[in-house]
Amino acid sequence: MSATALVMRPMEWTPLQDIDAVEPIGEGDTECLKEMYAVLKRHGKAARFGVTLLHKHFAMGDDEVLLEHTDPATRRLVLQPAKVDSPEVGRSMQTSWMLTEDQGAVTNTACYRRCERNIHGNHEMGGHYWA
Repeated sequence: MSATALVMRPMEWTPLQDIDAVEPIGEGDTECLKEMYAVLKRHGKAARFGVTLLHKHFAMGDDEVLLEHTDPATRRLVLQPAKVDSPEVGRSMQTSWMLTEDQGAVTNTACYRRCERNIHGNHEMGGHYWA
């Protein structure tokens, strides 16, 4: 496997810590975050990628991902498990990854979260609340 390969694996299946056991971002993270920002800026990606605190709230099945549903009219966002082979997941966009290293390759342990798109490919669900 080449050092530039990108391998995608569902992040839900990794041993993430429960949110109550995760230390919040703090002073000890400052230098690391500055370096990450510098790399993103150097590649022209500072407005495209950011940072998320990796954690879990509940166990996920091997055949599930978290799917984000939005309702702009009520300004409501809901994350809920969805089956990987569902039509909603099929037309969704991956939005949250965990980067790891596996046999020298950058492994993009995909996608803890996905944003749902409607049948027209739009993120906005037209005011319909998906719960």
